[in-house]
Amino acid sequence: MPSATECDHANKISVCPDCKYSVCNACATDRVKGTCHCPASNFGNPYCDMKPAPHHATNNGNQKYTGPYKCTAQVGLEGYILQQHREGVKLSADACVCYNPDCNRNLTRDIAQRCGRCKSVVFCSGDCSKAAWKIHKRECGPYVATEDCPYIDREMKAYKQANGQYPGPELAGVP
Repeated sequence: MPSATECDHANKISVCPDCKYSVCNACATDRVKGTCHCPASNFGNPYCDMKPAPHHATNNGNQKYTGPYKCTAQVGLEGYILQQHREGVKLSADACVCYNPDCNRNLTRDIAQRCGRCKSVVFCSGDCSKAAWKIHKRECGPYVATEDCPYIDREMKAYKQANGQYPGPELAGVP
């Protein structure tokens, strides 16, 4: 019989690609049973790409996640780059759009100003950056290089293998 930390239902739906722990849909949302045995990810999803949470640990509670977390803006930018890659769209590193929703000006690389904290959005001026800060501050945080994360998912590794580097600000027109 499985321990209290294991799903004992017959219909296993999700299987961790790394530790092979499996869980059914009913147990997937349980904080213990819905967490695999990997110390830096849950079912192949890196903790560094999630919002920080005190329950990020292996399902037996022996290892708490202590690595870095990426901010929402960075995770969004990397997700956008990966989505464009999946769809076969070649991104231009020379063109981008001001992140201020009241501006949305098309920018060239020479006038775009990257957010100094998250490095994941650009503005056309300091005034636009200040005007958008009320919105942007909820998703902004220190930039975390993918190489600094203790777990890198398969899609990120495949992207690097195909492109020679992990997706980052410089690939999406963020100078």
